[in-house]
Amino acid sequence: MSLKEFNNVCELVSEISAETYSIFVYDKGCKSTIAEKNIKKRIVPASLVKLLTFYMVFKLNLPLRRIVKIERKFLKKGSGNNLLENDILTINDLLKNMIFNSSNTSAEALRFLIEDAIENKFQDYVLKLLKELDMHNTTILNAHGLYDLGQYTIVPDFEKLMMKILDDVSMRSFLLYKHKNIILKRRGVNIEIETKRNDSFFLKTGTLYPNVFNSVQVVKMNNLYLIACLGFCKSQNSRLIDQEIVNIIAGDI
Repeated sequence: MSLKEFNNVCELVSEISAETYSIFVYDKGCKSTIAEKNIKKRIVPASLVKLLTFYMVFKLNLPLRRIVKIERKFLKKGSGNNLLENDILTINDLLKNMIFNSSNTSAEALRFLIEDAIENKFQDYVLKLLKELDMHNTTILNAHGLYDLGQYTIVPDFEKLMMKILDDVSMRSFLLYKHKNIILKRRGVNIEIETKRNDSFFLKTGTLYPNVFNSVQVVKMNNLYLIACLGFCKSQNSRLIDQEIVNIIAGDI
């Protein structure tokens, strides 16, 4: 990177909103931190928890073509509320609905599938994985990220999780692939649900409460990646501005 380019990056980083509480931006290509702010402060992960559930499904090699019937106990209110009891779809479509549409019900369904696979409690597997991932400043108490007292993380911990995901070809491809829409069967009729995603980068947001967000953003740069973990953007407008700045930084590196 030339000095001119480096100065451009530093100038852009300084424009990331002051209303973003905690920031960690990492260039996976040159293995260096681009920006950080309040990185040791605990934040509520919200729907970013779904990234850990996603990681579990692939780590356990759950068959993505397996057919799943949505049971009443899977149903969770909140974001991505588009599934009904007795809907039938594949694990692959559950993953798409969870990651791209932030479906809490999809995450809960996957939790039960994970417990069946490990023949143990979901929480026990979470503790094991957090230790393996060196995420020592994170406590996860559910599969979807709905508020639970005592559930917290710090942004560098989620950078560690994203590094592991990006190092795995199958996981990385899933997040960055342009997926077709979700297909499910409801009362014998095929239903199509849009897969909401951005074509130029991967973004997972978590909504803490109205107009307060956090996010993990991955931008591809010549087969390498810039990872941005932003905690507590205080408005949708500031979050969108920060996302665009991250994209510009990736273009300047």
